[in-house]
Amino acid sequence: MASRLSSALLVLIGWAPFACPSFAADNPCAGASAQSENLRIEKERNASVVQTLDKSAHWRVLVRSVVEIDLPRQSPDAALLTYVSNERGSPWLYLQRLSTGAREPVASLESKPIDLCFDASASVIHAVFSSGAVTDYDISSQQRLLPGR
Repeated sequence: MASRLSSALLVLIGWAPFACPSFAADNPCAGASAQSENLRIEKERNASVVQTLDKSAHWRVLVRSVVEIDLPRQSPDAALLTYVSNERGSPWLYLQRLSTGAREPVASLESKPIDLCFDASASVIHAVFSSGAVTDYDISSQQRLLPGR
């Protein structure tokens, strides 16, 4: 009886391992805040606009869409942008080359992620979902499809 009471008490205070999610430890995007620090989303009358802060401290438009854009992230080398959009009626992950504006759909998503980031080599996009699940998308072949500089 005392053991059950102790277990119940630990669950209530959140000390037991199953009551305290390890989301932060398993989140590959936890240290990737730099990928969004110079980006912002502006809501215009009929558009969602992703802007970046350029070297002159001016906001420059990267993407304009009639549907909502979420979680814009710039690759570590600042050559690529990834984001989530519902323009196809459900959440999709997109990849865009910033030098040309060329973009490519990466994958259809079952739900909208809560976080998104590139890996250090910018060849994989990590999508983190509210369940704690992480899905990795290898984009190395898609990078070759996007027109270069």
